[in-house]
Amino acid sequence: PWGNMYEFINLTSFCGLVAGAVVLRRPQYRSLWVFVLVPVLILLTVSGKWLYSHAAPVMPALQSYWLPIHVSVVSLGSGVFLVAGVASILFLSKMSRLGDPDRTDAIGRIVAKLPDAQTLDRIAYRTTIFAFPIFGFGVIFGAIWAEEAWGRYWGWDPK
Repeated sequence: PWGNMYEFINLTSFCGLVAGAVVLRRPQYRSLWVFVLVPVLILLTVSGKWLYSHAAPVMPALQSYWLPIHVSVVSLGSGVFLVAGVASILFLSKMSRLGDPDRTDAIGRIVAKLPDAQTLDRIAYRTTIFAFPIFGFGVIFGAIWAEEAWGRYWGWDPK
């Protein structure tokens, strides 16, 4: 999962599923799995349809022990952020008009079955404070790797 965006998104999706399995392991949170699976399936569809490329060796300048360290740490942070993002969107849905207890349409019934807003906020907060330092260290590892590879810590080139 080191060479291209297709592999990176697949690893990030896997990390999101693992993070979801850890965070949502309690029976009262199992209904949230559907909402975690939706962005994962969208990411996998996009990566498979538009980002797929055959695995090839990375360019010689990038062949370093920093490659798996940087990519795996950033993927883990991104996967946990995926769970935080889902919990945040559900929290906002619960707090908006969608969460109005008087709604009787399909969306109102779905939002009514979600955990309370305080629980969603707690899930979003805890996953964010866990993911932020991980992702931050991944960016720092990438900067160190860039310094070794190109002689500068930051460049505005795409992955």
